[in-house]
Amino acid sequence: MNKVLHKLTFAFGITAGLPSLLLLLWNSKKLRWSKSGVIKALPGEAMVAINIQHPLGIRTLCLRTFEGDIDIFYEIFFRKIYDVPCRQTGPVKIVVDLGANVGLSALYFLQQYPQAKVICVEPEPGNFKMLTKNLQPEIATGKVTALQVAAMGKDGFVSFETADAKYNSRVIPNGDQKNIPSISIPALIQRCGIDHIDLLKVDVEGAEKYIFSGNLDWLQKVDDVLIEIHSDEDHVVCMQAFGHYNFKVERIQTEVANEQLFWASKRS
Repeated sequence: MNKVLHKLTFAFGITAGLPSLLLLLWNSKKLRWSKSGVIKALPGEAMVAINIQHPLGIRTLCLRTFEGDIDIFYEIFFRKIYDVPCRQTGPVKIVVDLGANVGLSALYFLQQYPQAKVICVEPEPGNFKMLTKNLQPEIATGKVTALQVAAMGKDGFVSFETADAKYNSRVIPNGDQKNIPSISIPALIQRCGIDHIDLLKVDVEGAEKYIFSGNLDWLQKVDDVLIEIHSDEDHVVCMQAFGHYNFKVERIQTEVANEQLFWASKRS
């Protein structure tokens, strides 16, 4: 009961107006019913636009009820999984968000670091469309740069598999149809005209091992990394990279069993 009340209090506090509160609660319940089999959810069947309170002002968020967006909304703003340790290296000016999904993590980072610019990298076409809707004001002013590419170890094209829950969409290493452009971090840095990354967020559904393989001298330009790791192989590759480039790594405790979220901070 306390958890339910806590969630209701959150929903009441973050939504702007009764219609948005009711829409969020109703679509959250529909999502729960679909997961338990009470109703059948068809991808693309429902979308909800809710107004939320945000330091940037009242924002309208477009969320797909059955395709994972509401789960991500609660994960970021209710569970606050990106409420990370305090940085010791000065203000955050550049955030690179690899696996930006529908833009909610970028909104959270702008809430935490109002002076920052955010570079959003998201390959999945449906997610990218929603991202550009949700971040349209920031994209228009240059506060956010949105790139529809897959972050990888090298430039080129990759095969990509779209899942029903769009946050689970992923790169297929040996797929036949290479239809999504990929970009390396050095090429990303050059393309965006930056020379330093204050915070690199990585949630790329198992592509970590590709990003953190090969020549990683670009890590010298990164202060902090917030990363979710999806396999033992990814864990080994990433930890070796962080160790080689003198990052201190700590695991962030979350409510979800087996969720591997880490904070890597460059040692001074």
